[in-house]
Amino acid sequence: MGEFEWANWSEFDEIRVDVPALAPNNNIGEVTNYKDSIFVSVGAEYKYSDHWTFRGGVAYDQTPTQMNGRSIRIPDGDRIWASLGVSYQVNDAMRIDAGYSAIFFMDTDVTLLNGPAAGTNVDYGGQTHIFSLGGTYRF
Repeated sequence: MGEFEWANWSEFDEIRVDVPALAPNNNIGEVTNYKDSIFVSVGAEYKYSDHWTFRGGVAYDQTPTQMNGRSIRIPDGDRIWASLGVSYQVNDAMRIDAGYSAIFFMDTDVTLLNGPAAGTNVDYGGQTHIFSLGGTYRF
């Protein structure tokens, strides 16, 4: 299995918030300076038996943010996904599914624009772990 996705983020010029109570300076927001990005994934599914099915896959998810438009309000970076899943077919009517995904945010730089630390470069990264459990009952 596989997927390729291209996102036209460059059409999204800014995040704009219109706050009437702040008139006449009620147009607050920031320019995004987003670039187009891609998402690519590959995966496999293996039916071990009539009861057990196993899945796995990896993905690369490119950020639309760029250094000259990134802020800590939108702390984004390229991501690598790794996922595993399993299904157990209990009977003809019931199936149980479990999954796990780890998302690794690659190290990203941002330059602080405001406050006492304005002009300081900050490096950040991180990871997210997602666990899921579900079931299907057909009648």
